[in-house]
Amino acid sequence: MRILLAGIAAIILTSGTASAQKYRHFNILTGGAYTDSEEAPDRWKVMGTADSLSDGQAAALYRAAEITAKAGSPAFRIVRQKVRLTTREYRALRKIEYRETAYLTIRAVRTPGDLTACEMPSAAQCMTLTVQDVMSRYGPELEQPTRPAQVIPALAFEVPHAAFQPKPVPRALPAYVPPAPAPMPVPVPVAVAKPIAVRPAMPAAQVAAREEKPGMTSWAPLPGAPAITPLPGQARPPRR
Repeated sequence: MRILLAGIAAIILTSGTASAQKYRHFNILTGGAYTDSEEAPDRWKVMGTADSLSDGQAAALYRAAEITAKAGSPAFRIVRQKVRLTTREYRALRKIEYRETAYLTIRAVRTPGDLTACEMPSAAQCMTLTVQDVMSRYGPELEQPTRPAQVIPALAFEVPHAAFQPKPVPRALPAYVPPAPAPMPVPVPVAVAKPIAVRPAMPAAQVAAREEKPGMTSWAPLPGAPAITPLPGQARPPRR
């Protein structure tokens, strides 16, 4: 999928015929590809994509040096450039992957006027680089030769050597911090009504035994209790 996306981006970037290649053929799934196309005589567009061992600018500059050497020029001028950094987050591994893609438009240096060509808003964004300087620096990183294979004729004028500026390392960005877990809901106590105890029904025989017989009073003196003297006009309760 990554190779397919890189190929689509290269087709959109270039109007001519682009050839997608890799400097590390064993590193297929991690990128590290470059594309190039010739816009005009001595003018090319180059795109370099980063992999896990090098950045996109290294691939683009090294490819620009190869193209310039094959054209027979010892130096090239970067007249337009753009670097794009994309990130991919792996939450399960708590890791962020950075991927750099560099877009360059270069011209082979043939005359002194080529040393001042620039299509960027600021002249400081354009630079002239020699083939030998680029290959010496990025060859070991890309596991490629550190000098051109063919003999390049020298120019009649001196080409200034541009100093390579150290680039910020994308991996110095803050590490991935997982989001805080959502708070657990607090359980709310629920009042549970106690069941009402239902007394069993009294057997019919026991109910009949408790019923008073006809002609009997509802009470009787206990054995050994003193006699109760009735009040005047009150009948004495009969004994059982």
